[in-house]
Amino acid sequence: MRLFIKQWGPENSILKPILLLHGLGGTSSIWRPIAAGLESSYRVLAPDQRGHGQSLIDSRSEFSALDYAQDVLETLESLGIQKELIVVGHSMGGRTALALSQLRPQVIDQLVIVDIGITSSWGGGVGRPLADFIKTLPESFEDRSSLQSWVRAGCPDPSIAQYLIAVSFFDPERKGYRFPFQHSALIKTIEQAHQTPIASWVENLKKMSFKTTFLHGANSKVWSAADYTDQSKRYGLHGKIEFQSWPDAGHGLPFEKRSQFIQFLAQLAERNP
Repeated sequence: MRLFIKQWGPENSILKPILLLHGLGGTSSIWRPIAAGLESSYRVLAPDQRGHGQSLIDSRSEFSALDYAQDVLETLESLGIQKELIVVGHSMGGRTALALSQLRPQVIDQLVIVDIGITSSWGGGVGRPLADFIKTLPESFEDRSSLQSWVRAGCPDPSIAQYLIAVSFFDPERKGYRFPFQHSALIKTIEQAHQTPIASWVENLKKMSFKTTFLHGANSKVWSAADYTDQSKRYGLHGKIEFQSWPDAGHGLPFEKRSQFIQFLAQLAERNP
């Protein structure tokens, strides 16, 4: 499937392109503030993943991490992108990025996985409550304040609630506020997430030519501090895998620490022309 994709910055930059993969319920637009800090020098690409934004798909389709990654590959091929990329995946996008590393490691120069656990259940225990919440989420709201109240009251994680509020928008056809995703797609994604062999994929990263950096929000409820400590000790001894925990950040690390995150990505790109 060819995804809808947004692009910023010069296509002919000698620096490595940066591919940004959004989390569950998001779209390419969530990355606009990040791209704004990079686009003067770097080519930045951000797709709407399947079932999100303008990449609509039949609800009977599958929504495994490998399905998501295959979409990304087909989209890159359609754009004729030959360079290796700095691939950044946030939350669910981290699953996609890891799946991409298994399907086509040749397209990756650096891999950055933001706030998703390796051996714990997807969502650090909020996966099932989140699925139940999505199932009850109305398709639209009359006004933004009622949408905000509903999400904050029912969402099992405050960072995810803020994320969903941020991507909501006014739909003139429905004359109300809604979210940029297919509800059935999100539910199936959550239900299939526990089948993702993330630990095995991380083991495979040790054989890859590129470096992988796992970023953790110290205050995250999705990737708990205890799981981060255990997993960083287990996998972080290998030279090609690095772990960083960022203080005063939660699951929304890229957006909560925007300036620092932009600088981090720019440094990766500058080191790998």
